[in-house]
Amino acid sequence: RAEVVDLARIALPEELLAGLREAAGAYNVTQVKEYLEQVEALGSEAARLAAHWRERAQEYDMEAILSDLKEIGHA
Repeated sequence: RAEVVDLARIALPEELLAGLREAAGAYNVTQVKEYLEQVEALGSEAARLAAHWRERAQEYDMEAILSDLKEIGHA
């Protein structure tokens, strides 16, 4: 299991946030994973979050991802 990430310390570009929300809301695992590659490129904290979300996506738990997205700000 990925280590816990402090969501308050993460800021994602608005376009990336919107895309992730749309993909997760549509339960589109492939598209979510494509967005997670972009999240990983944003630094170590974001990469840990991407790893956590990748686990959720593998389990088809988009609700967990959507819930986390509500707590993240945009850059």
